[in-house]
Amino acid sequence: MTKAKSEGQACSLFTMPNLVLLGVLLLTGCSTIPTPGERIARAEGLVSDHGWQSIILDTEPFKVRSFVELNPERQKPLTIYIEGDGLAWKTRTEVSDDPTPTDLMWLRVALGHTSGNTAYLARPCQFMKDINTNCNPSVWTEARFSSEVVRSMNRAITELKRIYHATDIKLVGFSGGGAIAALVAANRDDVVRLITVAGTLDHRVWTDYHNVTPLHASLNPADYWRSLQRVPQFHFIGGRDVTVPKEVAESYISRFPVYARPELEVVEGFGHTCCWEKERQKLYSVVVD
Repeated sequence: MTKAKSEGQACSLFTMPNLVLLGVLLLTGCSTIPTPGERIARAEGLVSDHGWQSIILDTEPFKVRSFVELNPERQKPLTIYIEGDGLAWKTRTEVSDDPTPTDLMWLRVALGHTSGNTAYLARPCQFMKDINTNCNPSVWTEARFSSEVVRSMNRAITELKRIYHATDIKLVGFSGGGAIAALVAANRDDVVRLITVAGTLDHRVWTDYHNVTPLHASLNPADYWRSLQRVPQFHFIGGRDVTVPKEVAESYISRFPVYARPELEVVEGFGHTCCWEKERQKLYSVVVD
């Protein structure tokens, strides 16, 4: 089975690049991983404190968790923050039994976005694995970007657009959520902005870089460059990111003709998770541009 990067971290050392290893969550000296129920409770408490609510979107073949505003403004553009891969692996050799993130960084970033309407969209099986009968480890490992997953996420986005009475949408994806955002945008005509942070935009380059098994059951965003030429894009990569290095985004961007290449900013000093939340105004300024 493919060893895949786990973005949720169980300890406070996640900002150190030498600890960010593909498919590895170092537990030595760290606190116990919160249970799925504890992770869900933390997220629901956080969104409640911000006046948001939790909803379940019933999309085939998965149900998907979303956190949304209680009183959105009608007809405003909708920005959807798409979660990363979460806790895909517990250790170097042990697949997680629940991919719900242990670090709610991306949810906090979404909650801090106050311009226009905003929603947060989890990935299939996150925050609700027991509700989904179709959840199995392949969904958050080798098939994390499969056609079934992308189709379900696309339907979830359509439902969020309906709930918010939006006409245009902006997709902002973190890590593996960036890949999902790109794959969804390639098949829609209402995405007015595609933004990724540490996005896995060419997973073949990503798995080659880490010398792990390719994601054979997944679609690759880089293969959809023709459809994505019409979508305005901006991509961020951390200069110290050893989980999704800049070579991944550079490979994706190189697929496009020179005149149509998306913008890429390598942010020096940033890692995979550090310091996107602390410096989130940098991201917001691009989202609302």
